[in-house]
Parts: sequence; C-alpha cells; structure tokens
Amino acid sequence: MRYQKEFRRILETFRLNWKAFLGIHVAVNVFSLLVLTPLITIVLGWLVLASGQTALTDEDILLFALSPTGFPVILMSAALYTMAVVFELAAMITASWQISAGQPVSFARLGRSMLGKFWPLFRLAAQMIIRTILICIPFLAVCSLVFHLFVSEFDINYYLSARPAVFWWAGGSTLIVLLGMTGVLLRVSSGWVLALPLILINDVSPASVLGLSQSTTRSMRFPIIMI
Repeated sequence: MRYQKEFRRILETFRLNWKAFLGIHVAVNVFSLLVLTPLITIVLGWLVLASGQTALTDEDILLFALSPTGFPVILMSAALYTMAVVFELAAMITASWQISAGQPVSFARLGRSMLGKFWPLFRLAAQMIIRTILICIPFLAVCSLVFHLFVSEFDINYYLSARPAVFWWAGGSTLIVLLGMTGVLLRVSSGWVLALPLILINDVSPASVLGLSQSTTRSMRFPIIMI
C-alpha cells in the first residue's frame, strides 16, 4: 500500500512538472544531436579515409571495431553518449529534489548545480563505463572466438544468405553468451540506481558511491531489475 501511495505521488509530481523534465530531455538530446553526433561522424569518417578505403563491408566494420585503432574510437563514442545520459538523469534528479523541497525549478540554477557537480559526475560515469567494459570483455572474447573458429572461413554475407548448420550453431552459442552477459550487466547495474542521488544529494565520494549503492540495494535487486 505504501508503495502504491508513493507511486501515485510520483505520477502526480510528474503531471504537474512534466514541462521541466521534458525541457531537460530535449536540451540533452539537442546537445547530442548538434555536438556529439557530428563529432563522432567526423572521427569515424576520418578513420575510414585513413584506412585507404572509400567504404567498409560488414566484416570490415566488425574487424575495425575490434582493432587497436577502432576499439578506442567505439569506446570513446559510447563514453560520450553515456556521459550525456548520466548528466540528463542527474539534472532530472536535481529538479525532482527541488520540486520535493517546494522550490521552483530554475534552469539557470539547475545549470549551475550541474556545473558544480561536473567532476564527481564525470568520475562516476567513467567508473560505470570501465566496470561495464571489464564485465563485457570475457563474454565478447568468447563471441569473438566462436566467430573466428566457425564462421570466418567465408564472407559473413555467405553465412547470412546460405545459413549452413554451423551458422545456426555459432549464432545460438553467441546468443546464449550475450544473454548471460545481459544478465550479469542487469545484476550489476541494478545496484547502481542510488549512485546519482547519493552524489547529488548526500555528497558521497565518487570513489565509494558505487559500492555504497550496491550494498544498500542488495535486498532489492530483483524488483529493481523488473522495474
């Protein structure tokens, strides 16, 4: 019953203040569209030209993404978009906190607050990205091994069109591995849901906030994952 009341209260707060949340979401997406997307497009285009090719096949793109040159670029792209998402959520949490305290939401004050928290939020986003990568590496290494052992003899388009038995075996194995990776990521990331509020409201250090969030949410992981 208490949770139902809280949920209704949250919905009512959102109904009364949806313009502020929409404004934050639009601002972050405009920034991503006008700044991040062109930047990443330029970097990727430069790398394609530097490779001496005018176009890349599907297999070339995969090999490029796993290469010493391509992987940092893909990682940087993911990091930039992750940063944008983290700051969007941080702005929404700060706005919600101001609303719950009976204060009007001011975009100028919200912007100053985000600038003041830039370094802690940047460190938090960096930690989340690094930990996610460390979790994914073993699973992706297994997928890469399956690819090289079973479906690298011919061009990938042959396997997609002919679909021999080895294609289904490799695809099924890869799917199982990726589902396992998704399960582990859900398990870990569900323990991070309190990290942003702890930094923004309680001024917890970024170095310890993920561990504190995980210990606080340990008994609620399954409901959090379902939500």
